Amino acid sequence: MTYRDYSDARLIPDPAGKPPMLHARLKSARIARDLSQAQVATALDLSQGFVSKLESGDKTPSVELLQKLAKLYEVTESHLLGSTIEGSGDESSGSKTPAEIIALLLDPNLPSGLRALAEDPTINALKITLQEWRMLCSIALPREIDKAGYIQILLAIRGVLGS
Repeated sequence: MTYRDYSDARLIPDPAGKPPMLHARLKSARIARDLSQAQVATALDLSQGFVSKLESGDKTPSVELLQKLAKLYEVTESHLLGSTIEGSGDESSGSKTPAEIIALLLDPNLPSGLRALAEDPTINALKITLQEWRMLCSIALPREIDKAGYIQILLAIRGVLGS
């Protein structure tokens, strides 16, 4: 199975065949730049063990660290998160993911259906704005819903907003 990457490097697929998660994308981006964990650790003033834990999924980077990793690996934060997410309409930000969206998606309490939506490689077609992400993350639901349910909620939000 092949996944799109901003470089010519291959991404390491999840054993279950799902698109790579953050930890796998971190490792793939590092390998694509031909960097060792020790080199990354030195460049970012981290321990090599911490870099290893990030790549194994035992640790999650802060928003600031994710931004530093993206810069070092010459990819966007969106790429490391597994999707390209539309910003708030600020053209000066280019294809970078706003820090607020990154923080929302790194929240360990993010519902699994919303996380699945964020990690879907076809998310570009939805062009979810910062305002829409805020709304989706703020909705308290009585039970867990899947990705399709969140897409329905997104469409309802757009209907109400007239987008």
